[in-house]
Amino acid sequence: MKWEDKVENIEWVCGVKTYNSGPTVYACLQAAAKTFKNIIVTDDGSKDETHDEIKRFIDNYPDINVKAFNVDVWDPIPDLVMKRDHGNTVDSHPTNKSHTKAQIKNYEICKKQFPDAIYFSLEDDVILYKDIKERIKERLKQWSDPSTDCEYFNVANMVNEEYMHIGKNHPGMKRRKLYENAGDWTFCCIWTGGEIKIGPDPGFPWGACMFPWLPKNQTGKKGQDTDLPYGNHLLYYRRTRAGYVLPDRLRSMITYKQINDPALSNECFKEYEFNICVSADINTGVLSVKELK
Repeated sequence: MKWEDKVENIEWVCGVKTYNSGPTVYACLQAAAKTFKNIIVTDDGSKDETHDEIKRFIDNYPDINVKAFNVDVWDPIPDLVMKRDHGNTVDSHPTNKSHTKAQIKNYEICKKQFPDAIYFSLEDDVILYKDIKERIKERLKQWSDPSTDCEYFNVANMVNEEYMHIGKNHPGMKRRKLYENAGDWTFCCIWTGGEIKIGPDPGFPWGACMFPWLPKNQTGKKGQDTDLPYGNHLLYYRRTRAGYVLPDRLRSMITYKQINDPALSNECFKEYEFNICVSADINTGVLSVKELK
């Protein structure tokens, strides 16, 4: 069967990694359900309401095939000591759980459950746009070597409903706009029936990387997606961000209305259910967090 024909009927599975993701996971899953009928959530030992929110979604969306796994005690690379635990230092979180290990666990479970499917890695604070499936399908059809090909999808960086985050020019990235992430683990995909595996990034071992390390993926696609965005990345929707001061290099905020970009949407804040609301002081860069439940 030609790959273009296979793409029309191949199953898709969305893998979501969670770790104290209570504020955003329900909204993340609500949005993902617009595109995916199969969702696998792997939780790394959350201590907040994450488990309850996942169960609530499963109860409220019976037509979506959702499976949740507690991977708290599983260490896929026990001999590899990480410097970070889900973005924090080992001094404050000495559990030796990193993005790399969480990503490996999620992918291995998804691959076991769906050995011949397109696996989509979705971060728990990314809210996908509607009607993106056909756009994705057209990109999958372009794969010349599905066993080693991948896609990294552009997402828009949002501080909150009001503000977008403006990044700086990066010599290694191609971006449609400076308020977008041109493709990373925030939202990407590979074929579970192919050769790609996941392991520690050679330069930043706490972050995940696709192997074999191929230029066509790592420098040709990652950080290079200038397509219209596929969703919003809510960079600061964490309770731990309360009182956080955005560093000077991150303080470039611009209002959603001021940008006036028809490719963007902030409707997710009205359509989906979040457990917190984040506000930002444009003058001081200080973030505040309000509980919504």
